[in-house]
Amino acid sequence: MLGQLSRCLAFDLSRELAHQLALDLAYQLHLDLPQTLAHHLPHDLARHLHLNSSRHLAQQWPTV
Repeated sequence: MLGQLSRCLAFDLSRELAHQLALDLAYQLHLDLPQTLAHHLPHDLARHLHLNSSRHLAQQWPTV
């Protein structure tokens, strides 16, 4: 039971960390990096990432 709980917590932590890193890099590099990053992550982790940073990037850096 404790091992299963630890795996769940580790998965949640790694998911949140990957999501935050992807968003931070996307803002710095002007890229939609979560989409790119998702291709390099294990499927179980990639499908849990929120891949909606395009909207935030468009608001921060409007196209001319």
